[in-house]
Amino acid sequence: MRAVVLAVMAAAGAAGMARAESYRHWFDPALYPARVRGIDFFERLDARHAPSWGSWTVTFAQEAPVARFIAAPGAPRVEVTGLTCLNAVTGTRPCTFVFVRTVGDDFVHYLCSLSIDAERQPALSVGCPSAVDLAE
Repeated sequence: MRAVVLAVMAAAGAAGMARAESYRHWFDPALYPARVRGIDFFERLDARHAPSWGSWTVTFAQEAPVARFIAAPGAPRVEVTGLTCLNAVTGTRPCTFVFVRTVGDDFVHYLCSLSIDAERQPALSVGCPSAVDLAE
């Protein structure tokens, strides 16, 4: 019995090391860089769920995506790289989510897009996420 309790405690400790946190206020620069476990849009994007925008389906690449905060004057942004976009006509392309915050005198505006093959086609406008799950 004692061995079972110790095994459960060890498993719980190991699981705690790989814990993920869900952030509704995902625009905090202190959170980044970080590995992404999932992003909640109109449906969830994670290693097992692949939502579509238009004719593009977005999936995680081999490793968990990485989110980085970029402090650009007037329009700071969060970029999520390590994603793969699939299209029936053009095939597989690397892609990036870009979440931009614009601040004015009396407003804060978020613009979220999916950049696929940025040199060849314009970014797709997507709704901003309601939460981002980051690995600690």
